[in-house]
Amino acid sequence: MRPLEPQLTTASHAVRHPHTSLRPSSGPGRTSLLRLAVETIDSRCVYDCAYCPFARSNGHMARRALHPRRLLADARALESLGYDWMILQMGQNPRALIDVWIPWIERVHVERPSLRLMAAVGDQEEVVLRDLRHAGVSAFWLSTECSDAGSFTRLKPSGRLDGRRRAIQIIRDSGADLVTGLTVGLPGVSHDQTFETVREAISFEPSMVGVSIYVPGEGTRCSRAKPAPEVLVREVISAFRDSLPKTSIFAGCPIATQRPLDVETLVDAGADGILVNVDGLPTQVRLGRLQENSLNEAG
Repeated sequence: MRPLEPQLTTASHAVRHPHTSLRPSSGPGRTSLLRLAVETIDSRCVYDCAYCPFARSNGHMARRALHPRRLLADARALESLGYDWMILQMGQNPRALIDVWIPWIERVHVERPSLRLMAAVGDQEEVVLRDLRHAGVSAFWLSTECSDAGSFTRLKPSGRLDGRRRAIQIIRDSGADLVTGLTVGLPGVSHDQTFETVREAISFEPSMVGVSIYVPGEGTRCSRAKPAPEVLVREVISAFRDSLPKTSIFAGCPIATQRPLDVETLVDAGADGILVNVDGLPTQVRLGRLQENSLNEAG
């Protein structure tokens, strides 16, 4: 197998400098884009969210768990290129976290100390969040569907708004960084509800903000919905930037998608970090795809 790093060198440059006209990032002390790679380590989920490809009832989703050694290989390649964050994404499946992943996450943390680890695992039980923190996860990304109770229940019938808020308190108590934000463009969420959710996320005083861009997933109950409109994505990022001028804001599609991202548009709106998804392929091919995806985002 050929070394992975040469395949990713161009990807690293593309994410850091996707367009010559981009202004420096807005985060304090940064002169380039924050680089974040999201990887789904386990797509099994006990929840049945209307919009999420991981939903329990989605028969189109081929359930998979990344081989732990591939997690190590990917972390090694990302660290070698100076990526800032590796975001570990998984469905609501706490037993898998406890039994399988926490020891491997700790190993990534020990062996790749310059690559910071963020978990996007939803409002898990307190013991899971604390074990992840102990394993080396330094930030937790809790992206809110909608702060309106009715819309939240429709989109996430298995979840509870107070569960998300309880998880936020647990994260704060653990000393980890809190990353809040929302998924932009979810079906049935009005413009007013979107910005009420933005205001709630701001009220949590997050260390970072993550803006997820909704793309309909095959096999979900929202599969025929339209993707998030670009103008709404820009408005949401701008609203966060106006209220949180010194906070890093990253944006992207955390679920693998063929939709190209206009990086310059996101940065002009106020983002200083771009999210790249590396899911779905064997290690060497998948990380080669990271280069391709980054270049597409740049163009």
